[in-house]
Amino acid sequence: MLLYIHGFNSSPASYKATLFREWLDQHYHELVVEIPYLKPYPAESIKQLETLVEHWLQTEAVTVVGSSLGGFYATWLAEKYNLKAVLVNPSVKPFETLAAYLGENKNFYNDDHYLFEQQHVEELKRFYLPQLQRVENYLLMVQTGDETLDFREATAKYCHSQNIIEYGGDHGFRHFERWFSYIMRFLAL
Repeated sequence: MLLYIHGFNSSPASYKATLFREWLDQHYHELVVEIPYLKPYPAESIKQLETLVEHWLQTEAVTVVGSSLGGFYATWLAEKYNLKAVLVNPSVKPFETLAAYLGENKNFYNDDHYLFEQQHVEELKRFYLPQLQRVENYLLMVQTGDETLDFREATAKYCHSQNIIEYGGDHGFRHFERWFSYIMRFLAL
């Protein structure tokens, strides 16, 4: 089973998620792919993801691909359940970067309106893992032109993991599709 985790203010309808799912449907049609819509509240999202992983682990091996905030969540899951994870321009300390979004927000894909409050920033701090225990489980993919997150934070945190660092690009990870086969080899699927 492959779990794809979208980022903050994103959805299963995001460009990367849609592109990846279409490619997987074409090349790995027997693979179970889950791309859940996550609520904007960290504790609820983590609970939702843990429930999903625990359900699938009863019958299937689980792997994770996480983008941006989804990379932060993927790290939590990978450490807790010993999963292989691919992190695409991941947020390393979202409790710092998302503090700029305190107040009223709107999801980019479905127009959901919600209030992001200080308690949600505190929830993110609870899920922060300063030290990784299973560095071999990660493939980090970053582009240096990421306009949202500083790629150096991710390369410092995941320096002992496998890294793909592309110069240029953006937060959306331009030409993500070039890496689909490589991702699947890393995940051993």
